[in-house]
Amino acid sequence: MADEQDTEAHRRLQRKNFRQNLYRIWEMVKAGRRNELSDKENDLALILMDHQEYGDHFENTAILDGRRVIAPPREIQEVRNALTAYDRLAEWRPEQESDLLAAHGVLMAGLL
Repeated sequence: MADEQDTEAHRRLQRKNFRQNLYRIWEMVKAGRRNELSDKENDLALILMDHQEYGDHFENTAILDGRRVIAPPREIQEVRNALTAYDRLAEWRPEQESDLLAAHGVLMAGLL
Protein backbone atom coordinates (compact mmCIF):
# COMPACT_ATOMS: atom_id res chain seq x y z
CA MET A 1 0.00 0.00 0.00
CA ALA A 2 2.79 2.41 0.90
CA ASP A 3 4.64 1.55 -2.32
CA GLU A 4 1.53 2.40 -4.37
CA GLN A 5 1.19 5.75 -2.61
CA ASP A 6 4.87 6.49 -3.17
CA THR A 7 4.56 5.58 -6.84
CA GLU A 8 1.50 7.83 -7.28
CA ALA A 9 3.23 10.69 -5.46
CA HIS A 10 6.26 10.22 -7.71
CA ARG A 11 4.05 10.33 -10.84
CA ARG A 12 2.36 13.52 -9.65
CA LEU A 13 5.76 15.09 -9.02
CA GLN A 14 6.96 14.09 -12.49
CA ARG A 15 3.86 15.63 -14.11
CA LYS A 16 4.32 18.81 -12.09
CA ASN A 17 7.98 19.05 -13.10
CA PHE A 18 7.08 18.42 -16.74
CA ARG A 19 4.47 21.22 -16.70
CA GLN A 20 6.95 23.57 -15.05
CA ASN A 21 9.56 22.68 -17.66
CA LEU A 22 7.09 23.33 -20.50
CA TYR A 23 6.23 26.68 -18.96
CA ARG A 24 9.93 27.59 -18.66
CA ILE A 25 10.52 26.61 -22.29
CA TRP A 26 7.55 28.66 -23.46
CA GLU A 27 8.74 31.70 -21.51
CA MET A 28 12.18 31.38 -23.12
CA VAL A 29 10.58 31.16 -26.58
CA LYS A 30 8.49 34.26 -25.92
CA ALA A 31 11.61 36.08 -24.71
CA GLY A 32 13.49 35.18 -27.91
CA ARG A 33 15.96 32.89 -26.14
CA ARG A 34 15.30 29.70 -28.11
CA ASN A 35 19.01 29.38 -28.90
CA GLU A 36 19.64 28.59 -25.22
CA LEU A 37 17.46 25.47 -25.32
CA SER A 38 18.76 21.93 -25.68
CA ASP A 39 17.76 19.92 -28.75
CA LYS A 40 15.05 18.11 -26.81
CA GLU A 41 13.73 21.37 -25.35
CA ASN A 42 13.84 22.95 -28.79
CA ASP A 43 11.67 20.14 -30.15
CA LEU A 44 9.16 20.82 -27.40
CA ALA A 45 9.34 24.54 -28.18
CA LEU A 46 8.49 23.89 -31.83
CA ILE A 47 5.45 21.87 -30.79
CA LEU A 48 4.35 24.64 -28.43
CA MET A 49 4.84 27.26 -31.13
CA ASP A 50 2.81 25.25 -33.64
CA HIS A 51 0.06 24.80 -31.10
CA GLN A 52 0.04 28.52 -30.32
CA GLU A 53 0.04 29.51 -33.99
CA TYR A 54 -2.67 27.12 -35.10
CA GLY A 55 -4.63 26.82 -31.86
CA ASP A 56 -7.57 28.82 -33.19
CA HIS A 57 -7.81 26.52 -36.19
CA PHE A 58 -7.76 23.22 -34.30
CA GLU A 59 -11.00 21.38 -34.54
CA ASN A 60 -13.02 20.92 -31.41
CA THR A 61 -15.53 18.28 -30.48
CA ALA A 62 -18.93 19.24 -29.18
CA ILE A 63 -22.28 17.65 -28.61
CA LEU A 64 -24.94 19.48 -30.59
CA ASP A 65 -28.51 18.25 -30.71
CA GLY A 66 -27.43 14.90 -29.28
CA ARG A 67 -24.77 14.29 -31.94
CA ARG A 68 -21.00 14.48 -31.69
CA VAL A 69 -19.55 16.97 -34.16
CA ILE A 70 -16.02 17.99 -35.00
CA ALA A 71 -15.57 21.55 -36.24
CA PRO A 72 -13.60 24.75 -35.60
CA PRO A 73 -14.63 26.43 -32.32
CA ARG A 74 -16.20 29.43 -34.06
CA GLU A 75 -18.50 27.25 -36.15
CA ILE A 76 -19.58 25.29 -33.08
CA GLN A 77 -20.43 28.57 -31.34
CA GLU A 78 -22.39 29.77 -34.39
CA VAL A 79 -24.51 26.59 -34.34
CA ARG A 80 -25.10 26.90 -30.59
CA ASN A 81 -26.21 30.49 -31.07
CA ALA A 82 -28.55 29.52 -33.92
CA LEU A 83 -30.13 26.77 -31.82
CA THR A 84 -30.66 29.25 -28.98
CA ALA A 85 -32.22 31.76 -31.40
CA TYR A 86 -34.57 29.09 -32.80
CA ASP A 87 -35.66 28.22 -29.27
CA ARG A 88 -36.47 31.87 -28.56
CA LEU A 89 -38.07 32.64 -31.93
CA ALA A 90 -41.61 32.63 -30.55
CA GLU A 91 -40.67 35.38 -28.05
CA TRP A 92 -39.64 37.88 -30.73
CA ARG A 93 -41.76 40.05 -32.99
CA PRO A 94 -40.04 40.90 -36.28
CA GLU A 95 -41.66 44.36 -36.42
CA GLN A 96 -40.01 45.37 -33.12
CA GLU A 97 -36.52 46.81 -33.46
CA SER A 98 -35.66 45.78 -29.89
CA ASP A 99 -36.53 42.16 -30.68
CA LEU A 100 -34.40 42.22 -33.84
CA LEU A 101 -31.49 43.57 -31.80
CA ALA A 102 -32.05 40.89 -29.17
CA ALA A 103 -32.02 38.18 -31.86
CA HIS A 104 -28.85 39.65 -33.34
CA GLY A 105 -27.25 39.62 -29.88
CA VAL A 106 -28.10 35.95 -29.43
CA LEU A 107 -26.71 35.05 -32.84
CA MET A 108 -23.46 36.95 -32.25
CA ALA A 109 -22.84 35.86 -28.64
CA GLY A 110 -19.27 34.70 -28.14
CA LEU A 111 -18.26 35.43 -31.72
CA LEU A 112 -16.84 38.93 -31.39
